[in-house]
Amino acid sequence: MHEAGTVEKIVFELIHFKIGKDEHGDPENDQLDFKGIGTYRSQSSAEAAVGRLRCLPGFRKWPDGFRIYPVVLDRVGWPDGFTEAEADRSYWNWPSEEILPG
Repeated sequence: MHEAGTVEKIVFELIHFKIGKDEHGDPENDQLDFKGIGTYRSQSSAEAAVGRLRCLPGFRKWPDGFRIYPVVLDRVGWPDGFTEAEADRSYWNWPSEEILPG
C-alpha cells in the first residue's frame, strides 16, 4: 500500500518465451522455456528492445515469444501466500495483463 499522495511507479518487464510447437514440431510443448530480458522505464523502451532482439540467434526461432508485463514497484505479488492448487501458476501475480509487442 502506498502512502497518501504518492504515485505508483510502473516499470515494464520484458520476458521471452519459447511458445507453441518446439523446434521438432511437437505441439504438446506450449511453453518450453523463458528468459528474463530486462526491466524498462517505458513500454516503448521494452518494445524497442524486442525490435533489436527479434532477429538474433535463438530469438529468431521464436519471434512471437516476447511479452511485456507492466509491474508496479514496491507491491508484493502474493500478499496472502499461495495454496498447493496455485503453486503451478505463474510467479507473476500482477494486476495487469501482458502486452504483446508491436
